[in-house]
Amino acid sequence: TSHRRFDAAASKTALDVAFSSAPDGAVEKGGDRDVVTITFGTGEISGVFVKDHICVGKICTHADFVAATEESDEPFSLVPFDGIFGLGLQQMSEGPHFNVFDCMIRDKVLKA
Repeated sequence: TSHRRFDAAASKTALDVAFSSAPDGAVEKGGDRDVVTITFGTGEISGVFVKDHICVGKICTHADFVAATEESDEPFSLVPFDGIFGLGLQQMSEGPHFNVFDCMIRDKVLKA
């Protein structure tokens, strides 16, 4: 299944990130960028890294996430799925900037 819903160009604050090891580094024009593939149970998803201003209700932070570019048919053809939003444990994240709740704590907008 191939789809692309998140459009970084439509966001005034989004940044296409080149490499997860440099979460503030933008993709240079015509430059290389990481693509990550993550397995979820019976399926897998591939995507690129993006940094943006993210709000959950009134609590906002800047964080990185994986914007989906390819998904396996199972199970993703059965559900709408845009990407990977860092809600897991920090040690399971691509890096420290890829965990939304840790970024909220870092920015002191959410108490630990």
